[in-house]
Amino acid sequence: MSANQCEKYNGFNIQIEQNPVDQITGETYWKFQAWRIGEEPTNLISNGKQYGGYEVALNEAKKAIDQILFLR
Repeated sequence: MSANQCEKYNGFNIQIEQNPVDQITGETYWKFQAWRIGEEPTNLISNGKQYGGYEVALNEAKKAIDQILFLR
């Protein structure tokens, strides 16, 4: 069963999703998606990577948002 949590950061929603436990390793992995607040989540920011912890995935999402805002 996966868990989804949503946070807000610099005008973006960040959704952190927990993938099901890996049957071979027993590890749990997390990934993120982000989109602008007030917009439909169709233009998503996501790098397709999985991370070993919630906080790691959240920090990577914030870095990706910061890069987008810096490039404007």
